[in-house]
Amino acid sequence: MRNNPHMQSDESFESAYAMWMETQRKSSRGERKRRLTEMSDPAGKLFLAQVWWPSFGHFSGLVAECEVKDFKDGSRYLPYAYLTEGYKICFELEDYGNHWRDFNRYQFADHLMRQNHLVKDGWIVMRFSYDDLQESSRRCQQVLNQLFGRLRLLG
Repeated sequence: MRNNPHMQSDESFESAYAMWMETQRKSSRGERKRRLTEMSDPAGKLFLAQVWWPSFGHFSGLVAECEVKDFKDGSRYLPYAYLTEGYKICFELEDYGNHWRDFNRYQFADHLMRQNHLVKDGWIVMRFSYDDLQESSRRCQQVLNQLFGRLRLLG
């Protein structure tokens, strides 16, 4: 974790973000590549700019649209995942207005089962609301830093 989270400018974030996303797209194929290419993710960019970047100052180990096999032998995509030896951490970023409000009963149940299977498969699932990312980013940073500290990860 960085000593001074405000040391690097917005410009260095934007530059690092653009390079990281380009690397993510170039290293992907199929559905993941399509998702990364068409990605319009305000919550994700907010998470990266207001929580991840101030905490770590780099994107090493972080994967966008991480593909995982699901219990139905299909694929699911995690918005962001941090992968390191011994740990798999999923970051779910959710906007109440566009996400939960329009779920039907099947989608709601499927969403819960998806998380259950991630946990069963050894994933740590961290969930942040768009509102918290926007209005309480420092608190989100603290939660992230506490998790990484507890796991003895440097980020």
